[in-house]
Amino acid sequence: MIDLRSQLDEMLNVGPGFPSVAGTVEVDARGSKNSGMAELRRVIYETAMKMEFRHTRPAYVERLIGRKVPQPYFNLKKRISEEVEVRQKADPPILPIMTKTELADDIVKLIPDSGLRTPIELQEAILFLHEIGSIVHFTDHLNGLNDLYFIDPVWLACTLQRVTALPIGSLKGGKVHVETLRELSKKSSIEEDKFEQYLQLLARFEIVVPISHHWYLVPARLPRDNPGVMLSPHNTDDAPFHYLRRIYKMPYLPPGFWIRLVSRLIADLQMRDKKKKISSAGNERNLGSSKRKSSISEAISFHQTESIYWREGIFFRHNTGQILVRSMVFPSTDKSPGVDILISCQEGHFSAMGCVVDQIEGLIKDWYPEDLPHCYTVEELAQTYVRGETHITACANSKEKPITISVLIPDMFMKDLSIRHFKQEDFTLHMVSGQSLGQGGFGEVFRAKFRGETVAAKTMLPSRLLKNRMFSSASEGYASCASTSSSTSNRTGESTSTENDSLEAAMLMESFHKLRNEVAIMAKLDHPYIVNLVGVSIRHLCFAMDYAPLGDLRSYLFAEHQSARPHFVKRNIVLEPVLSRMLTYKISLQVASAVGYLHRKDIIYCDLKTDNILLFSSDVNEDVNIKLIDYGISKKYDLMGAMGMAGTPGFCAPEILQGKTFDEKVDWFSYGMFLYHLMTGLVPYYDQHSRIEIELAVNEGRKPTFNFHEYTMPPKQVFPALGALMESCWQNKPGERPHGETTLQLLSEPSFLCLRRVVEVEEEEGVSLAFSQGSQDESFGTLA
Repeated sequence: MIDLRSQLDEMLNVGPGFPSVAGTVEVDARGSKNSGMAELRRVIYETAMKMEFRHTRPAYVERLIGRKVPQPYFNLKKRISEEVEVRQKADPPILPIMTKTELADDIVKLIPDSGLRTPIELQEAILFLHEIGSIVHFTDHLNGLNDLYFIDPVWLACTLQRVTALPIGSLKGGKVHVETLRELSKKSSIEEDKFEQYLQLLARFEIVVPISHHWYLVPARLPRDNPGVMLSPHNTDDAPFHYLRRIYKMPYLPPGFWIRLVSRLIADLQMRDKKKKISSAGNERNLGSSKRKSSISEAISFHQTESIYWREGIFFRHNTGQILVRSMVFPSTDKSPGVDILISCQEGHFSAMGCVVDQIEGLIKDWYPEDLPHCYTVEELAQTYVRGETHITACANSKEKPITISVLIPDMFMKDLSIRHFKQEDFTLHMVSGQSLGQGGFGEVFRAKFRGETVAAKTMLPSRLLKNRMFSSASEGYASCASTSSSTSNRTGESTSTENDSLEAAMLMESFHKLRNEVAIMAKLDHPYIVNLVGVSIRHLCFAMDYAPLGDLRSYLFAEHQSARPHFVKRNIVLEPVLSRMLTYKISLQVASAVGYLHRKDIIYCDLKTDNILLFSSDVNEDVNIKLIDYGISKKYDLMGAMGMAGTPGFCAPEILQGKTFDEKVDWFSYGMFLYHLMTGLVPYYDQHSRIEIELAVNEGRKPTFNFHEYTMPPKQVFPALGALMESCWQNKPGERPHGETTLQLLSEPSFLCLRRVVEVEEEEGVSLAFSQGSQDESFGTLA
């Protein structure tokens, strides 16, 4: 036990700036004799007595213990404790789980003068009780977990703990089937309608981790240590590169990092194992022009696979090689943890590195959204290539042949993706200062030419740096070893890089990651309303896509609104959208179709707005009017939900703003705000003056106005069906927003366009109807 404590201290007490562990105590949650609870209380009390609360006033410090807590909080705690006792004594016992409605109606309303008058006050009280351990509540909205309140934490701990005690016969290689978990939940008297929340709880505590819709890993039942799996290089004179290693050094590995990485690798590799190998012949993407013909690299796929995994590693053997990912500790004084990736193959093609790096980078971004460059060797390789080199030597005095850079960093060259790599003679990038087509947080767009056709090229570096990195003489192919090895050797003797060089290196690495992230998504997409990926230029750090002659929809709406505004002001009450009714409808339908397609591809867009919608034609007779672009912050849908940076104020869903786990429903919230912009021509919350004010309005559930300063646009009169769809999409609660299938079904119904106006009639009034029969016989009637 002493050794275990020292291991925990070494693992968790990393240093300043990282989580600090005050003490370690072994306890029995069932409260048996000598359970350690008394010692735990002592440690908590002594630690709490040292904690201080610093006020905004200088030099004013107050002890945390002794601060006053609102009396309603204690009244609520007492009432919940009474409810737990009632449920325990019932025959049969009643589960200590309550919904939000039950908590409000059966608990709060029965407290005399509870003092919890608003939902916000109740939520603050719940948060306090959760922090002191009286109840358990989570804000995760996935599967409705945020609607459940566990009023007996001990019961919850015992219920979840049963999974780790499953008999060997119920497990298969550390995996458990979902039906086994379903049976276990029934034994704990959990209702069938709460089974999804039960699974979400297990996953949240990483008691089980999903690797498919039917199988879950049980981390506690996986081997603790590497079972002895090793890789060895197989160097020969003919093929010197059969072994590639990549190491990540980290100051701290967050709890849960390894089991998430292992589960994601298992899921990803299993998916690739089932896929047939993609051949470039006959499968070239149709780009709409006979001029766009070039070889497209094959996407990586595995066959004849087998895997071995443990708590902090996985070994994967496939038809052309092996992959080993394992934990490591650097043999230095700080003993920093790390991730060791080893790839072994027969022919020197290390495309599998891209699969592993994608998963690791994704996890790192979850915990460290603004991570600093940490692998200087990869930075040097990237800088060398962008400067115009294609090979590099191990060191100045090395007698080895120069190594092809793309072999050492295949993930950056996207060897595992089915994409076209531009050759210099086919691709020309026009970078004229002040003439970019668009600019955002993840890049800048310029006109370019590919085999004589105009395309749009999105660069991932600022134009200032990119211009300095362009070499007209170098091609995207490999240069000769003789010429590059000389320049490389000369460069290694240069002095230490300046601060500007270090800054450029960091920006370069970040740009590589952004480029790969967006291209990896676009390479999977093939839809009429999603912009086509034409190809990639690694040296220019850019990719090319279809060119939209009319620009983005936001600019088009602004121009149309400015043109229509005088007419709107004269009419006072506007009864039509800014664009024509049919064009508004077609754009709405096409955007919904594109978003639904992304969701079917397990992609959460995360940044749906009019800036990211390109307008290709305003003619309603054309099949394609718009296409979606920009996947810089898009997320791959994960069974445990997604987390990450927010999108654009006004379009971004409240759960993202609040830092909660989210799913594809965030895109339908943004779709509702997009419909507002499409109908009115004004961006949501245009009348708010700052990002903070917009986010506050979104979180409070306040919606954009239709009563403008100079006129009014009642949505039920402008476009009734579209207005109703908009209001259902921008609900603050994700569960109240429609699914993609529902949205598309509504948009496809004939009545969606036919309904022209909605007139509200008082109950006591009648409605006079006029109807005709034939050409002459007219009659009138009244509908009560």
